[in-house]
Amino acid sequence: MTPITMVGAVGLILIIMGWIVSIRSIPPISLSGLYALGSFFLLLYSYFINDWLFLALNFGAVLISGIQFFRGLFLKFKKIKNGGAAGGIRTRDHRLSQN
Repeated sequence: MTPITMVGAVGLILIIMGWIVSIRSIPPISLSGLYALGSFFLLLYSYFINDWLFLALNFGAVLISGIQFFRGLFLKFKKIKNGGAAGGIRTRDHRLSQN
């Protein structure tokens, strides 16, 4: 393993550790969706340029942001189904819900 590859591997490990620490919070659905889509295209790019470290990083990014996206959607629809408005959805009297 070359020194520059080791530097990249350390960066990969630190980013993954950051994901693990932040997995409890649910980011906005729009952020997770855009992040997953962007990471997917970078995953394809890294495959075609044969950069396996970058490919591993983007695979993790697609996986984590995809999970966060669907988790956020599930919670949003669960809240709507249970009668509450999900953040920023306007109620019938056109005021933002405080739920």
